[in-house]
Amino acid sequence: MLEGKEVEVKIGEYGSASVDVTKELKVVASVSLEIDLIGEVKKLCAKTSTPVDDAAIAWLEKLVRPSDQA
Repeated sequence: MLEGKEVEVKIGEYGSASVDVTKELKVVASVSLEIDLIGEVKKLCAKTSTPVDDAAIAWLEKLVRPSDQA
């Protein structure tokens, strides 16, 4: 009758959502998102051409990311 996920939807480039109905007629809904906040802010800063923005993001990135991932 109901096999697999009944609804599965991509959420842009960031994740997905799904709804499943089990054979016991229980509804299981889930949402999964993964957003790189620094990456998103970099995209916004690239539109402004403001050196202060670029410097602030570079500083923030050094604070939160290990030096081997930069």
